[in-house]
Amino acid sequence: MTGNMVSNKPVKQNLKTKHQIFWLISILLLISIASIIARVLIFSPEKLAADDQLWRLTIQVETTKTDEPARLKINPPFDTRYIRTIERNISHPGFKIKNTTTEKNSRRSIYAIANTKQALVISADFLLHKSSTPFNLTTTKTTELSTEQRASYLSDDENFEIFSYAIQKQLNQIKSQQPIQELMTKEIYSRLKKIPVSTKASVYNVSKILTLNKATTLDRSLAMVALCRAAGIPARLVSGLIIKQNNNPTPHYWVQVYENSQWNAYDIHYGYELNIPNNYLPLRYNNTEIMETLTGKIKDIKYGLTPEFNHPFLNSSQKKSVINIFDFSRLSIDDRNQMALLLLLPLGALVTALFRHLIGISSYGVFTPTLLALAIVYADLITTLIVFIVVSSLAIGGRSFFPSAITRTPRLSIIFTLIALIMAFSVSTLSYLGFSQNDSVILLPIIILTSLVDRFYRTIEESGITIAIRRLIWTIIITLTCLPIIQFETLGHLLLQYPEAHFTTLALFLLVSTYKGKHFINLPLIKFLAEPDPKKRNKEKSDSDI
Repeated sequence: MTGNMVSNKPVKQNLKTKHQIFWLISILLLISIASIIARVLIFSPEKLAADDQLWRLTIQVETTKTDEPARLKINPPFDTRYIRTIERNISHPGFKIKNTTTEKNSRRSIYAIANTKQALVISADFLLHKSSTPFNLTTTKTTELSTEQRASYLSDDENFEIFSYAIQKQLNQIKSQQPIQELMTKEIYSRLKKIPVSTKASVYNVSKILTLNKATTLDRSLAMVALCRAAGIPARLVSGLIIKQNNNPTPHYWVQVYENSQWNAYDIHYGYELNIPNNYLPLRYNNTEIMETLTGKIKDIKYGLTPEFNHPFLNSSQKKSVINIFDFSRLSIDDRNQMALLLLLPLGALVTALFRHLIGISSYGVFTPTLLALAIVYADLITTLIVFIVVSSLAIGGRSFFPSAITRTPRLSIIFTLIALIMAFSVSTLSYLGFSQNDSVILLPIIILTSLVDRFYRTIEESGITIAIRRLIWTIIITLTCLPIIQFETLGHLLLQYPEAHFTTLALFLLVSTYKGKHFINLPLIKFLAEPDPKKRNKEKSDSDI
């Protein structure tokens, strides 16, 4: 009798634990549903604030059939004091999209790489909020240019030819009229404003522009940049659009001149000096091309601007409140993109949990595959593959170099140092061989790779080289499975809009933990992929020792 009571106690305890888990799952699901409903009610779409507007900008690019797949660089709109991008969507059948994380000015750029040599169409859609009041007053603060930036905004190229006879002649005339450099910009602006407007195609050469004495909006803007730089004043061209009721918007060009530690805007075409209206939307700085072609050719670019109303991202209340902490739509598009990526990471961990608990596959770590997938997406692919292959080779062949008596902490430190050196020499080798790569290699999860190698060594010691390699292969397979999730930008922004949905993710984690059935990998057809039973493996090891 007593024996039966003792034997039933673990069973009752397990049932009690399972009931507790199911109750917790139910609570999490209820919290998730209730939170989403509350968010919809609190942040429900209402009428826009007075004088505010919503505009949808569409840029559609059609490529031609070429000898090599097209590679495009899409430049999203820059936020201004009065305009911010609150949503973006890219339709890219036939293209692979890759964000870049290189230098600050191009970190926001989107690279579209065609999967075929055939003609394709890609469309970028941006929802813009145009406000009647400034979003962020910090944009008016003065900023000092670095030596490198100043040199860039004073540099010459084939369009400018700032040392040509025509420009130097014009500059000498300007200096004779206005010898004070602080006032020279206004004199340059006034002279170029007098040049008659041409309806022909742009010349793209300042010497010819000044000689012909007739120029397009782009030509006059280029001439102002060239003359300012020739006078030693940093200047840059701005390419963008003007937000207004127009079914056929076309690119517009203006100039920014660096004066008194800030950028002042000049639009020669419409006569704006020192400032421009709040409906000017910059798409590109220091370049005439809004859409950049890296390889291939662009057949046509179409721009569309249409007003929208009652979008869920905006409401009439602009008052500062603690509740706004839960409204991620108030953040900039760049911040939201990073947060959307962050909210996708738990789904990668969920995929790993499903592989391990349901299918019965063993891998190195719960987060390792997700973070490796993150590195593949946001670091240079060639660099990532080379570093991973070299590190994996170190894991497989480098164990013999470690003394058997070395403790774990020194071993981890040695592995960390070796991986850092491998990454440094890999980047240097790729640069020497002429492969394009960028500084985003630092995003490679060096700590995860270090932990991966250490776990590989421990698996060899505990289970043998065969199982260690098998787990490494499964880790790679799970990483490739997580990759589409990390690239699913639309899902990331949906989670950003409803972050409470991750209470459901927590419930799924708990639900997976309750599964005690047979692993799928033990099915007769695929059982050969499963690892040997630990008890059987230990028995074989003992027999071999004997």
